[in-house]
Amino acid sequence: MKQCVLSFLNTDVWQINEFAKVFGRPVFFLIMDGDRVEWCYPLRRSLCGATDAAARVLLGKILHHKTANSFALSICHNCRAPRFGRTCDKEKAGNIHLESLMLALKGVHPLVWNDLTRP
Repeated sequence: MKQCVLSFLNTDVWQINEFAKVFGRPVFFLIMDGDRVEWCYPLRRSLCGATDAAARVLLGKILHHKTANSFALSICHNCRAPRFGRTCDKEKAGNIHLESLMLALKGVHPLVWNDLTRP
């Protein structure tokens, strides 16, 4: 079983270091049975709970483009970021979460990752 090593923020302020262990750019622990997501647990998550809600969307589903899109849309739906200007921060949050999910998938199931990331 492959392990995920988290890199945390290392500042002179211990409170910030402790906060960054749990909140920030998402990191997922992923267990798959073939193409099916058996377990998706966020090791680092968003403050608003969107990461946890989206991870639950994946449970028991086969991971393909449609599932990945519903995951990202779930982030956008549950995100509590304000909307500024022409670019929605909620869309950015969806992209950031999807990138983190793909990074976890690459380590667990490179063949599925390859199928999802090729154009």
